Order: sequence, then C-alpha cells, then structure tokens
Amino acid sequence: MPALTRPDIDLLSPAFYGDLDGMHDAFTWLRTNDPVHRCQHSGFVGITRHADVLHVEHHAELFSSAGSYRSIQNPDEDNMIAQDDPGHIEQRRLVTRRFTPRAVKTLEPVMAAMIDDLVAAVAHDVGPGAVGRTEAVTSLAAALPAQLTAHLLGFPEETWPDVRSWSERLMRYDSVPHDPILANEFLMAIGEFVQVLQATAVERRACPADDLVSVWVQGEANGCPMDDSKLVNETGLMISGGAETTRTVIARSLVAFAEHPDQWDAPARRPLPHAWRDRGDDPLGDPPEQHVPGRHHRHSRRRPPDPGGRPDRPALPVGQP
Repeated sequence: MPALTRPDIDLLSPAFYGDLDGMHDAFTWLRTNDPVHRCQHSGFVGITRHADVLHVEHHAELFSSAGSYRSIQNPDEDNMIAQDDPGHIEQRRLVTRRFTPRAVKTLEPVMAAMIDDLVAAVAHDVGPGAVGRTEAVTSLAAALPAQLTAHLLGFPEETWPDVRSWSERLMRYDSVPHDPILANEFLMAIGEFVQVLQATAVERRACPADDLVSVWVQGEANGCPMDDSKLVNETGLMISGGAETTRTVIARSLVAFAEHPDQWDAPARRPLPHAWRDRGDDPLGDPPEQHVPGRHHRHSRRRPPDPGGRPDRPALPVGQP
C-alpha cells in the first residue's frame, strides 16, 4: 500500500478481516505511518507495533482487561481473560497444566482417533462414486476443535455438534447490540450449554474425572470455590475460544497448503523451535516474550496517560488487530 494512501479501517468490521490481502496491507501501512491508530468508526485505538502491544499488555495499572476483552465492556464477565492479576493468574493456574506440551502429548491417542475418523469421512466423500468434493471447514476445521473441546470439558461425546453451534453463536457477541436475531441466538446458546454444564457439574462434584469441569468445580479461585457465574463464564470462554480460533488456524493452514503443495511434508522435516521443546510442566507455557493479546483482545484505559510517559500511549480502549 503506498505510504501516502490512508486506508479507511473499521477495526470491528468482519469485512475488513475477511479481505486478507487488504487487511495485511492496512496493518503494514499503520505500523509505518500510524502505529497508534484511532478508529473513526468504533472509537477504538489500534496498536500495531509489537513493542507497544507489550507495553499495553504489561501495564495493568494503566490498561485493564477487567470486563474489557471484548468490544463491548461488561463488568459482570469474570472469566480468566476478563480479569487483571491476581484474579487472572489464579484462575489460569487452575487449568494451565492441562495445556503444557507434556500434558497435550497424553491427548495424542484421542486426537489421532478423531482425526482418523474425520479424514476417513472426507475420503469417503471425495472417493470414487462419491460427490468428489467436501466442505473443509464443516468436515475438518470446525469438527475437530469442537470434538476436542467437548472432550476437554467433559461434556458427552455426542454434544460436539452443539459445541460447534454454541461457539458460532457466542462469537457473534460484538453484533448483539445491533441485531436482535443474533442477540436471541446468543442468549439461546448460553441457555443450551448451561443445561449441559449443570448436569456435568453435578456429576463431577460427586465423582471427579479428568476434565476441565472437574477442575473448576473442585478448585478454588481467590481462595474461594468457583461460583456458578465463574463456572459459566469460563466454560463459555472455552467453547468460543477453543473451537473458533482453532478452526481458523486449521482452515487457513489448509488453504496455505493447497496453494503451496510443496510444503505438505515440510513440517515433518523441520524441527520445532527450541522455545517450544521440552517445556515440561512449565505452568505458564510459552515464554513471556510470546505472550501477546490476540486480535480484538481489548484493554480499557484506567486513567489519563502520564504526559511525561510514552508519547504514543493511547487515550482510548485498545484493540490489538
């Protein structure tokens, strides 16, 4: 994108993120010309340079995650990413050991079985005498994370199509104030998964299993047992974040491999980066320098910026595209 062409960017527009080339061109322009960009459509400030993103992320006294990680601020949200420390880290520690490389390795047989079944179904669809094509998001990218999310939560295996549906409806939260139909679907998704959650929680309180609901109902946050609000919000976070973001990674990867078929075997030949190997049971997982907010991970400004501080410190809520 030419340096003199200012793009018209709406940080909350799905169409902006759907145009991948245009999105990357816009962010390149912003990093060079307007790294602390005030969005005229939404009122947000978008931070596009890594050092500035880390500055926001590491200064909770100035930029708060409390009820603010979505585009719509909600002080009642109390899942782990809707809090600042110490509440954030206490709730995170309840589950973080289940996502270390060593812990994830124990899931390999379960994941391999899921993948084998999904790939076999795709092969059946595209094989001789079949329709000859498949819808990759439906058949693979959405199905695998939904199945794994249901397994990790401890929900009945047959609920995975519901997990997929719940994740799709929950992820439309940003449009809820402007669309009554989406608002109704959002509330229905919550009501539906809460019914399954309540039944699972009753069972796990009586007989814990190796799943996240057991961890939450048996654990404590801030020195107290997790109440129903936190249990619902943590489960909703797992359903929407666990299914939706992984779906995007799988789908985009399939597109990339289809466009570059010579790269199919490259991951098997290339060793993992040192930082990803042998991390064992490190309770914080990735090294600190890799902890950055995801797209639309929002922080609210706690107080006006210090005039003597960083000149590029934003004065509005921050959304990091």
